[in-house]
Amino acid sequence: MDALVACLADTLSSDAEVRQRAETSLAQRAYPVNDADGAHGIELAQVLGTDAVPLPLRQAAGIALKKYVYERWSVYFDEFLRAARAADAVGEAGAVPADAKHAVHAALLSALGAAERKVRLLAAQLLAIVASCDFPDHFPELLPTLRTYLEVHDARAGDRLHGAMKFLGDFVQAELDENQLLGVAQEFLPLLLGIVGDTSGAVAPHTQARCVLVFRQCLTSLSMVRDTYASDVEAAVAAYVPAWLMAFGALLDVPVARADWRSARAWEALAVQREVVRTLGVAARFRKVFAPHAGALLSACLALLEALAPVFAGAELVAVPAYEAPEAPEGDADVATGVAGVAVAVLTLFSETLETRAMRTLLVAGGAGGDGAATPALAQLLRVLTVYAQLTREDEEAFEDDPGAFVDEDDEENMSVTLRTSAADALDTLLDAYPLPVLRTLPALVRDVLGATDGGAVVAWKWREAALMLLGNTHQLVEEVLDTVGADAPPDALLQPAHVVHTLAVPSMAPGTPSFLRGRAFVFTSQYVGLLGGTAAQDVLRAALDVLGAPAGAAPLHVRLSAVRAVRNVAQRDGALCVDDARAVVRALGPLLLEARGSPLVLLLDALEAALGAPWAPADAPLLEDVGRAALHAWRTHAADPLVEISLAALLEALVRRDAPGAAGVVRAAAAVAADALRADDAADTGLGASAAAVARSVLAAAPPALLDGAVAPLLAAGTHYLVHADDAEAAQNLVFCLTLLWQKRPADVLAWDDHGMPALEVVLRIVEHELARDAVSMPLGVLLVTLFLQADAHAAAGAALGAVMPALVRALAAKLAAVDAADAVLALLLPLQFLVAQHTDAALALLATPTAGADAPLAAVVAQWLDHADLVLGRALGNLHTLALARLYTQWPAALDALEVRGGVRALHADAGIVTRSRARSAELYERVPARVRAASLLAHAFQAQDDERAAAADLAAAVDLGAGGDEEGWEDDEEANAADAARDARRRAFLDEVLDLGLGEEADADEDAADAPYLAPAAALPGFAPIAQLDRAAAAAGALRSTPAALVARLAPDVQAAVAAAHAYQPT
Repeated sequence: MDALVACLADTLSSDAEVRQRAETSLAQRAYPVNDADGAHGIELAQVLGTDAVPLPLRQAAGIALKKYVYERWSVYFDEFLRAARAADAVGEAGAVPADAKHAVHAALLSALGAAERKVRLLAAQLLAIVASCDFPDHFPELLPTLRTYLEVHDARAGDRLHGAMKFLGDFVQAELDENQLLGVAQEFLPLLLGIVGDTSGAVAPHTQARCVLVFRQCLTSLSMVRDTYASDVEAAVAAYVPAWLMAFGALLDVPVARADWRSARAWEALAVQREVVRTLGVAARFRKVFAPHAGALLSACLALLEALAPVFAGAELVAVPAYEAPEAPEGDADVATGVAGVAVAVLTLFSETLETRAMRTLLVAGGAGGDGAATPALAQLLRVLTVYAQLTREDEEAFEDDPGAFVDEDDEENMSVTLRTSAADALDTLLDAYPLPVLRTLPALVRDVLGATDGGAVVAWKWREAALMLLGNTHQLVEEVLDTVGADAPPDALLQPAHVVHTLAVPSMAPGTPSFLRGRAFVFTSQYVGLLGGTAAQDVLRAALDVLGAPAGAAPLHVRLSAVRAVRNVAQRDGALCVDDARAVVRALGPLLLEARGSPLVLLLDALEAALGAPWAPADAPLLEDVGRAALHAWRTHAADPLVEISLAALLEALVRRDAPGAAGVVRAAAAVAADALRADDAADTGLGASAAAVARSVLAAAPPALLDGAVAPLLAAGTHYLVHADDAEAAQNLVFCLTLLWQKRPADVLAWDDHGMPALEVVLRIVEHELARDAVSMPLGVLLVTLFLQADAHAAAGAALGAVMPALVRALAAKLAAVDAADAVLALLLPLQFLVAQHTDAALALLATPTAGADAPLAAVVAQWLDHADLVLGRALGNLHTLALARLYTQWPAALDALEVRGGVRALHADAGIVTRSRARSAELYERVPARVRAASLLAHAFQAQDDERAAAADLAAAVDLGAGGDEEGWEDDEEANAADAARDARRRAFLDEVLDLGLGEEADADEDAADAPYLAPAAALPGFAPIAQLDRAAAAAGALRSTPAALVARLAPDVQAAVAAAHAYQPT
């Protein structure tokens, strides 16, 4: 071992040559050819655990042992023998022998109790690595040894306990499955409960927190398998949880006021409380066991929250902190926390349990639903929320240094989980659950906030800012409640936001007010501008514009950003601004686009977009063109930011969709900028190409055809070149969609364009060939082809050129269809083929029935894919096309398909089939096989019968209510009833949504989840040639086809399909 210690010492040498030589020697020692018996690993573990060796060398041994384990331990690790093979030093050995592994196990278990914390942490980490592949089969002594460490009390007990819990906490979270965790629960939970309840001071609070963490992990696993092992889980929960819940009550009921917050131990105790609160959230899932303790525990959490508020204020809010939290000990950062961490956990627990009977009893007396008398606890909770929502010194510093963080805090879509956002979420859920008691309680709190003065732990402006933030972020719920109950109640009886605006917000907008409060006052007033009446909207808007128009330095940046948000809120809430105000907004914000970045830039773009609804005059064209160009310049500079791209697209769409003055110039500018970006050398590698394609698509989708003068050629040239030469699947979808839009809106311009002499149609067909060669095919390609077919019917030259290549195109589509499995690719390729069958039935079927050289006719393969995936067709337009094409195919059923079988219903597994093992289940045929025409008849029968269902569902949709409504006030104690009720609600919700989508009552289904804002089928559906499909009477089309069903086939149909065939003969379209 001495030689190894010397080698390890040399690896720490400042002499590079000595260090490199030692590292090489250490690596060679580990090669199997030099270490067939695993002695090197044993020595490393022994060095780690030897107290006489200097700490740096023990740490070096631990680091070397980790690398050794990954390289030599097992094929379980990706690095196994990698270095040895590279050095051709594997020899005849391989993995470390079992006896050597056992020796390393023993050494690491011993090192868990080392006096040095760094050694314990390394040992715990190494033990977790080897246990991940050795436990339980090859490491049976692990749990018994750990149990001994938890039971034995001697001079080293504290160190061993810390090391054992560090390992156990990490191990149960990462490595153990549910069955193993059940074993751990039985083995360790009683011991851990004793450690958690120790009040002697011998156990470090962070160690106790890990004990609670392990219990929570066990509880989480039990909740995940409760349906599979119902009786075992119920028994385990009944055996262990009540005792833990009683212990939690004691841990939460701590004398915070008497704690010495200058000592590290007081802060470390917060870790225990946070883990307790987090665990209560999991325990609450077991309602029957949790309910008897719920009231006391939730009350204790609220009391803890209030007791810690002065500590929070003294440590985080005041300019000179009264307390300072110590640094977390090494290795304990995952459990260490401050007051804020405890508060977030409590608020999260309250939000999760708010509608339970225990929480209602705590906060509301009497009443029903959202009404009742507020209890003192509700007033206490609301007051505490305003305390914890205050800006900390760290918040102030972060917002001063990072304007993006300041903007994001108020952005509902991008805000992170912080104490302030948790407090806002808690108030939101309170208002949702108990709106009237909350609104009756808030006026007293507002009075207290207004009357507050600085002193002690109170910073008056921060309290006011927090109150405005909380009430502003919940403005939608507050307004909904006031709309229901009336807004005429006195401000002392029910919160009146207008009263808060006039007494608190407006005075705080004055210069000289602390800047964060001033900015918040602007935002709050703009959030409630709809309730203010009169000229309030204009007043707020002009006050905000005055801030923005003031000389640089007159107001801090975050006040100016708050003014921008106020402008956006007023423009969005007040509808279309008057044109004078809109001009003022554009002139004030437009120049700022050139300087902003990140979230502030997004906010500016959103504010400008909100102002574009004004009734602009022709003379405003230059102003709006300048804004469009500035926005495009800002995007080009920040194209890597997807949020900037989204906001830019929304602004451009607002300009061109409304055909505002200057819109044509904006479209031309957007086309030029996007084309330039697509031609950039790094467009594919940096994401610039994908972003440019998305911007171009947004503009083309929104622009009327008349605005596209001068935009077609640049986009065609850059877009087609990019599609052919760049391997950028993300951009390809949008660029193919751009081609589709150009074909739809400006076909003559497209046909007049050429690429260095190559006609446009030939270029597009080349792109189709290129896209078909990709592994993945998506819906934009199918829609492009349908649009191409529709426009070819309307343009003779295009029709003739397309007719010449149609056989090859149909064969290529059919060949690709036979090669793909993904449902979206199948539907994308079927779309153009179904269109051809629907509109050119004879020619399409003839092409599909024609064999090619060396291959069978593709008809059977196409129809098989069609019928196998018919259930995935959603939306009215796609559904109409599918039904019409299927009706035409069914009516002219080719004899070549008579022997074809396709998927039918799901095959049932019979009890007499024997034991269904996993391998048998994987190899089993999941679907019955049925004749293709029987399947087609079934689909047509469904389309025929759906008309009555559609009418009924439309009536239901008009009167639909929230299917998720209802709390659990009555079923709190009964897990089975509550779970059954939840399942029933989910089933009703799914059934309703399925029906709406299936019948086409919702919005057009979008085949691409990344493009929900512009359904891909829209360009084709907008063409006149698609009108017969869009207006199809599905029932009539299906009935006509079903009437052609041969009598011999009717006998083979299911009874409901036979009934549909009979009804079809008597059907008369209405």
